[in-house]
Amino acid sequence: MEDMPGGAFVSLLVLASLASAADPFSSPGGCPPGQRTVSYELGKTTCTTDGAPPAIWGALPVHCPKGFEPSNPGGGRRMRCVPRAEPDADADEPTAGRASQGEPKAPAVKPRACPPGTQRVRTEDPFEPVKCAPPTDRSAPPVDTRRFERYDVPGQLRFEYPADWHVTNAWKDDVPSLYVEPVGRPEGKLVMLTVSRYREGSSSYVDMDTAMRREADWHGARSGGKGTVAGLPARFLEVPGETRLAYLRTGDGYFLLSFTAPEDVFKAYLPAYARLLKSFRVVHEERDPLPEQEEP
Repeated sequence: MEDMPGGAFVSLLVLASLASAADPFSSPGGCPPGQRTVSYELGKTTCTTDGAPPAIWGALPVHCPKGFEPSNPGGGRRMRCVPRAEPDADADEPTAGRASQGEPKAPAVKPRACPPGTQRVRTEDPFEPVKCAPPTDRSAPPVDTRRFERYDVPGQLRFEYPADWHVTNAWKDDVPSLYVEPVGRPEGKLVMLTVSRYREGSSSYVDMDTAMRREADWHGARSGGKGTVAGLPARFLEVPGETRLAYLRTGDGYFLLSFTAPEDVFKAYLPAYARLLKSFRVVHEERDPLPEQEEP
């Protein structure tokens, strides 16, 4: 420096001053206008302004404090920390919230209409919980009381039943039985007349008194009184709105005439049971004589 001419030394000072003016960040502690130097270490100048987090110039990558994120301002400037943009409240707003502010709701799906003469009926089928079916008219019985068919078990019994009902013959079973039910019964509803014959000596025989007591204990049946059916002494039980039972005592056992239906259609189908009791006849044979004693 001592050997350098004075003019050359002055020129170096001027060039250094111009370089510093051209690049304010080239010298230690240099920060953009309006910011102040926080620290300078290993060529990294930390600048800040009042109320803003420090912006580290020349430090890559930039690790920003919580609530701030790195940003490249461009124009030759390096990465700095800026406040993180707040999320758009409307972007995450649930549909219900937007709808409450007047936005249109999705159109409601209307249930499938049923054909004329039918109505929507709930079922117990999980794959088809609602079906279209004819309505149940509780004010008028669906039994056509003008048309009945006669059914015979040759040499044993006969009775009448509605013409549009179906008979299932199981008279050769251990407990001889006949099952009569309407062809067009309501979906999922058991409506049935039953005629059964219980004889002493059969493997499944239970005496009449025990059978009636079980109905009372197991199903809550109550007495419906006494009477006569087909010339045989009869005793009646009932579970209100569900079941009617008539026990007809014979010399070697008894007949059981029963009717069962759901409560909502019980009265509508009751005329079929009344016809069964009225028309029932027994063909008496020597091995099945009429009892001589009256029913106690």
